[in-house]
Amino acid sequence: MVASNEVRLFGMWASPACREEARKAFYMEGEEKENSIENLQVQLKALDEQLEGKKFFYGDHIGYTDLAVGWMAFWLGVAEEVAGFKANHEAKFPHFARWIKDFLQEPVIKENLPTHEKTVDFFRAFRQLGGCGKMNQK
Repeated sequence: MVASNEVRLFGMWASPACREEARKAFYMEGEEKENSIENLQVQLKALDEQLEGKKFFYGDHIGYTDLAVGWMAFWLGVAEEVAGFKANHEAKFPHFARWIKDFLQEPVIKENLPTHEKTVDFFRAFRQLGGCGKMNQK
Protein backbone atom coordinates (compact mmCIF):
# COMPACT_ATOMS: atom_id res chain seq x y z
CA MET A 1 0.00 0.00 0.00
CA VAL A 2 1.25 3.49 -0.86
CA ALA A 3 2.04 5.74 2.11
CA SER A 4 -0.47 8.56 2.65
CA ASN A 5 2.08 11.28 1.81
CA GLU A 6 2.80 9.58 -1.50
CA VAL A 7 -0.91 9.33 -2.28
CA ARG A 8 -1.35 13.02 -1.41
CA LEU A 9 1.50 13.97 -3.75
CA PHE A 10 0.04 11.73 -6.43
CA GLY A 11 -3.27 13.60 -6.15
CA MET A 12 -1.50 16.93 -6.46
CA TRP A 13 0.20 15.73 -9.64
CA ALA A 14 -2.69 13.84 -11.22
CA SER A 15 -5.44 16.41 -10.95
CA PRO A 16 -3.74 19.28 -12.84
CA ALA A 17 -2.32 16.90 -15.46
CA CYS A 18 -5.73 15.32 -16.08
CA ARG A 19 -7.52 18.68 -16.05
CA GLU A 20 -5.19 20.12 -18.69
CA GLU A 21 -5.59 17.14 -21.03
CA ALA A 22 -9.38 17.08 -20.51
CA ARG A 23 -9.52 20.81 -21.29
CA LYS A 24 -7.62 20.25 -24.53
CA ALA A 25 -9.85 17.33 -25.51
CA PHE A 26 -12.90 19.47 -24.75
CA TYR A 27 -11.86 22.37 -27.01
CA MET A 28 -9.52 21.01 -29.65
CA GLU A 29 -10.20 19.03 -32.80
CA GLY A 30 -8.29 16.60 -34.98
CA GLU A 31 -4.81 15.43 -34.08
CA GLU A 32 -4.49 17.77 -31.10
CA LYS A 33 -7.68 16.35 -29.62
CA GLU A 34 -6.52 12.77 -30.21
CA ASN A 35 -3.15 13.50 -28.58
CA SER A 36 -4.82 14.99 -25.53
CA ILE A 37 -7.13 11.95 -25.22
CA GLU A 38 -4.10 9.63 -25.36
CA ASN A 39 -2.30 11.72 -22.73
CA LEU A 40 -5.39 11.74 -20.54
CA GLN A 41 -5.61 7.97 -20.80
CA VAL A 42 -2.03 7.69 -19.53
CA GLN A 43 -3.13 9.65 -16.46
CA LEU A 44 -6.28 7.54 -16.07
CA LYS A 45 -4.19 4.37 -16.19
CA ALA A 46 -2.03 5.68 -13.35
CA LEU A 47 -5.15 6.50 -11.31
CA ASP A 48 -6.62 3.08 -12.09
CA GLU A 49 -3.47 1.35 -10.87
CA GLN A 50 -3.54 3.31 -7.60
CA LEU A 51 -7.13 2.17 -6.97
CA GLU A 52 -6.53 -1.55 -7.42
CA GLY A 53 -7.85 -3.40 -4.37
CA LYS A 54 -9.22 -0.24 -2.74
CA LYS A 55 -12.60 1.48 -2.67
CA PHE A 56 -10.99 4.91 -2.46
CA PHE A 57 -7.40 6.08 -2.76
CA TYR A 58 -6.94 5.85 1.03
CA GLY A 59 -8.88 2.62 1.40
CA ASP A 60 -12.46 2.58 2.70
CA HIS A 61 -12.88 6.32 3.18
CA ILE A 62 -12.64 9.38 0.97
CA GLY A 63 -9.34 11.20 1.42
CA TYR A 64 -7.41 14.07 -0.08
CA THR A 65 -6.63 12.36 -3.37
CA ASP A 66 -10.27 11.38 -3.89
CA LEU A 67 -11.25 15.02 -3.48
CA ALA A 68 -8.38 16.28 -5.64
CA VAL A 69 -9.39 14.10 -8.59
CA GLY A 70 -13.07 13.90 -7.67
CA TRP A 71 -14.05 16.36 -10.38
CA MET A 72 -13.42 13.60 -12.91
CA ALA A 73 -16.11 11.39 -11.40
CA PHE A 74 -18.83 13.74 -12.64
CA TRP A 75 -17.39 16.41 -14.91
CA LEU A 76 -15.21 14.23 -17.17
CA GLY A 77 -18.18 12.19 -18.39
CA VAL A 78 -20.13 15.36 -19.14
CA ALA A 79 -17.16 16.84 -21.01
CA GLU A 80 -16.84 13.63 -23.04
CA GLU A 81 -20.55 13.74 -23.90
CA VAL A 82 -20.60 17.41 -24.91
CA ALA A 83 -17.32 17.45 -26.86
CA GLY A 84 -17.74 14.04 -28.49
CA PHE A 85 -14.73 12.19 -27.18
CA LYS A 86 -14.17 9.14 -24.98
CA ALA A 87 -11.12 8.82 -22.78
CA ASN A 88 -12.50 6.90 -19.84
CA HIS A 89 -13.30 3.32 -20.83
CA GLU A 90 -14.57 0.97 -18.12
CA ALA A 91 -12.84 -1.99 -19.77
CA LYS A 92 -9.47 -0.20 -19.80
CA PHE A 93 -9.80 1.35 -16.34
CA PRO A 94 -12.04 -0.94 -14.27
CA HIS A 95 -10.80 0.26 -10.86
CA PHE A 96 -11.28 3.89 -11.83
CA ALA A 97 -14.78 3.12 -13.17
CA ARG A 98 -15.72 1.44 -9.89
CA TRP A 99 -14.24 4.36 -7.95
CA ILE A 100 -16.43 6.79 -9.92
CA LYS A 101 -19.55 4.84 -8.95
CA ASP A 102 -18.50 4.60 -5.31
CA PHE A 103 -17.45 8.26 -5.13
CA LEU A 104 -20.69 9.53 -6.66
CA GLN A 105 -22.75 7.44 -4.22
CA GLU A 106 -21.17 9.04 -1.15
CA PRO A 107 -23.92 11.18 0.43
CA VAL A 108 -21.78 14.32 0.80
CA ILE A 109 -20.92 14.15 -2.92
CA LYS A 110 -24.27 12.95 -4.27
CA GLU A 111 -26.28 15.59 -2.39
CA ASN A 112 -24.16 18.47 -3.66
CA LEU A 113 -23.93 17.83 -7.39
CA PRO A 114 -26.12 19.56 -9.98
CA THR A 115 -28.31 17.42 -12.21
CA HIS A 116 -26.72 15.79 -15.22
CA GLU A 117 -29.03 17.70 -17.58
CA LYS A 118 -28.17 21.12 -16.10
CA THR A 119 -24.49 20.29 -16.24
CA VAL A 120 -24.66 19.19 -19.89
CA ASP A 121 -26.51 22.43 -20.77
CA PHE A 122 -23.86 24.47 -18.94
CA PHE A 123 -20.97 22.65 -20.64
CA ARG A 124 -22.56 23.10 -24.08
CA ALA A 125 -22.96 26.84 -23.52
CA PHE A 126 -19.46 27.08 -22.04
CA ARG A 127 -17.93 25.30 -25.02
CA GLN A 128 -19.80 27.50 -27.51
CA LEU A 129 -18.65 30.65 -25.72
CA GLY A 130 -15.04 29.47 -25.47
CA GLY A 131 -14.63 27.90 -28.85
CA CYS A 132 -11.44 26.35 -30.19
CA GLY A 133 -9.85 29.74 -30.81
CA LYS A 134 -9.76 30.56 -27.10
CA MET A 135 -7.87 27.34 -26.35
CA ASN A 136 -4.61 28.85 -27.56
CA GLN A 137 -4.99 31.98 -25.44
CA LYS A 138 -3.59 31.80 -21.93
